[in-house]
Amino acid sequence: MNQPLIHPVPRVVIGLGAMIVLIEALFWLTSTGIVFPPEAAGWRIGAIQSFAVYDQLFDFAVERREASWDQIKRFVFYPFLHRSWIDAAFGAVIVLAIGNYVGRVLSPIATLVVFFGSSILGALTFCLIVNDPFPLFGAYPAGYGLIGAYTWVLWQRLGAMGDNQLNAFRLIGFLLGIQLVFGILFGTSMSWIAELVAFVVGFALTPMLVPGGWARMLSRLRND
Repeated sequence: MNQPLIHPVPRVVIGLGAMIVLIEALFWLTSTGIVFPPEAAGWRIGAIQSFAVYDQLFDFAVERREASWDQIKRFVFYPFLHRSWIDAAFGAVIVLAIGNYVGRVLSPIATLVVFFGSSILGALTFCLIVNDPFPLFGAYPAGYGLIGAYTWVLWQRLGAMGDNQLNAFRLIGFLLGIQLVFGILFGTSMSWIAELVAFVVGFALTPMLVPGGWARMLSRLRND
């Protein structure tokens, strides 16, 4: 009876969700023309041009062997940009809902490693594999990284209880199925590659980031 109905969301997860919501709120206010001047309506497009990940720009930087801040910042900040408030709302819900679970298992720093590590590696893979003129932006790759971490934790718990561990992959299977249906009906960009890679990265990083996970992994390597 003394347990709260809703567990408090970890602060690091609240911070990530708040970044998504506040940035989208700013873009929404600029579109209304009430608070900001009419010319501010182009801020969303300008932000996407400045912070989204473009495959062409990445290829150009690789050819010139340059790693400028303009390129690096895109891989860090693109999860906080969205094409509409609906897109941002879905992204924020995924980050807050799944991050709430992951953030109560991992430390704040480990949660950030999963969030940014999966989104960065997902974007890198997107640039290396895909030749797509449409830029990559939005919280979905990072959200899929958190889903990967959630899947690993659930996979371990199901194994400890003697249940079927494949049940841990129901969520990712459901989401990929939804994407397949929408892709067939409405067409889709190649961003699903970044999301799938981010899921794998989140799943792979988590055993090293859980409390005592790195020590257990070193112990296993020494024993082998």
